[in-house]
Amino acid sequence: MLYVVEILKGTIEYQGWGWNAVGISTVGAVLVSFFNAWGLWSQNKKIWDAESGEGLSVVWFAYFAGFVVVGTLYGIHIHSAMVVFTCILIGAMHVPILIGLWKFKPWSKKEKIQFVGFCVCMPAMMLFTPWPEATFLLFAVGRIYSISTQPYEMLRYKKVGVLDARLVITQITAVVFWSIYGFATKTLALMVLNPILLLISVTTLFLWFFIPRRWPQNDHP
Repeated sequence: MLYVVEILKGTIEYQGWGWNAVGISTVGAVLVSFFNAWGLWSQNKKIWDAESGEGLSVVWFAYFAGFVVVGTLYGIHIHSAMVVFTCILIGAMHVPILIGLWKFKPWSKKEKIQFVGFCVCMPAMMLFTPWPEATFLLFAVGRIYSISTQPYEMLRYKKVGVLDARLVITQITAVVFWSIYGFATKTLALMVLNPILLLISVTTLFLWFFIPRRWPQNDHP
């Protein structure tokens, strides 16, 4: 127990706690993460209730599953309890979604290879790289590709399928929060990356409203 306390005392949140950027961002990030976790759980429930993964991008969820592992390792590297906690929480919510997609949605060979790359190779690179900051930033930029596959999936097949709007809304909320934080703290990576993610997320929500929806039939083999 004392060992855990000593670890917490060494985190940037403990050392910088107060009515400042560290304190506000920590509280905000935890609240946003719980909201995002609720959106992911709603999506998971919809997949299993419908027994379908129709309209959902495997790449989107697979990449984020790998990225949160990368984020956990990065959080340990920078001694951030907040980053580690939020990544573990969001990562845990991705597990039943990916299991549901595997069970109810046929995966292409390319998607299977990408899954291994995202969930195995990315964390391995983060674990052994001598440049953790640059590696984490590289994978953070990769989220642009992963998140863009969802509106592409919707446009390609002209259907919404089982995509839950609550997930998209919680995602937009998270991106808005980190955009505000980025501009407030003048963090260049957040100032550039998050507006792009926001545009893609809003596009996805727009498509959810305007593409005809139907409750899907089982689409697993």
